[in-house]
Amino acid sequence: MGLAYEAIHPEVYPIALELLKKGEEKYHVAAKIYKQFAEKYNIPENETNTAMIDLSLSEAEESFKLTNAKDSSYISLNRENLYKMHKFSYDKLRDERYENLELRPELEVPKKIREKLEASIALQKWVTVKSDGEYSTLPHQYVVRHNWNSSVISFGFFCEILRQYCSVEIWKGTIENWAGRKGEYLRIGNFKYWDMGWPLEITTVLNRENPKYKTHDEYRNHPQGEI
Repeated sequence: MGLAYEAIHPEVYPIALELLKKGEEKYHVAAKIYKQFAEKYNIPENETNTAMIDLSLSEAEESFKLTNAKDSSYISLNRENLYKMHKFSYDKLRDERYENLELRPELEVPKKIREKLEASIALQKWVTVKSDGEYSTLPHQYVVRHNWNSSVISFGFFCEILRQYCSVEIWKGTIENWAGRKGEYLRIGNFKYWDMGWPLEITTVLNRENPKYKTHDEYRNHPQGEI
């Protein structure tokens, strides 16, 4: 029986990054990675190993974009300015993306990936929304990208996994301008997680809610490391 992908994970990222730097497309890089490591380590082809390699490639691609993009606003990670500069295009991309989403149940997350998500969640400092503003009737928590602890996986990596395995549902909350809108939700432990659906390079907020917490104070008083 071959090695699990987890055993050779540290080798994949730098090789993928180097191939991307040479100008190769992500899918060509993926094919080379699969072939090289499957032959070298006799890695079995299964859902977990395939997903883990895909995620390593996504992480390498994100690093490559951030260090090589010509747009200075991208390099400095000023995503708000990046959005303002290309607002029409980003709004159009987001609208088209939601229009094309099909309602579906949540997909099963491979165990090793779920463990990484849980480990990452426990590291974050989740902030409870204010009780006297827009979210007075929607208590929940969030973390912003620039405060994200990337010791386990990056913020963009987490959002990409969320979108890959999430359910797609019609939002049933009480905020009027959200009524009837599609949402992508991934349940991990006791919480349901979602982002706002923008292209990943300008996504800056990750949200979560727990159905057992009904008030803002309950969110504020629960243990920070709760999964």
